[in-house]
Amino acid sequence: MDTDTSGDATLEQSVADLVLAQASVSDADRERTERFAASALAACARYNRETAKLAARQQRFRQEFGAELIASWAADQLGGRPVAAPLGDDATSS
Repeated sequence: MDTDTSGDATLEQSVADLVLAQASVSDADRERTERFAASALAACARYNRETAKLAARQQRFRQEFGAELIASWAADQLGGRPVAAPLGDDATSS
């Protein structure tokens, strides 16, 4: 899972533009807009952090259990017979 943060600067600029565009509205409206913008940016930052954590967990899981799960699944597909060699590059090269 990719953790693309390239849109963060664009989002921040859009929020800044929105806040500047509110210059002609009342102070209460401007404050609401600024609170909303801050909340939106914080939510994006939380999402990016959680996405990065999830990607790291998925990678660790694949590294730790991937070969075991594939071998177990293959054995089940072969009627419970053990698999002679782990599946991977060696299995596809022949």
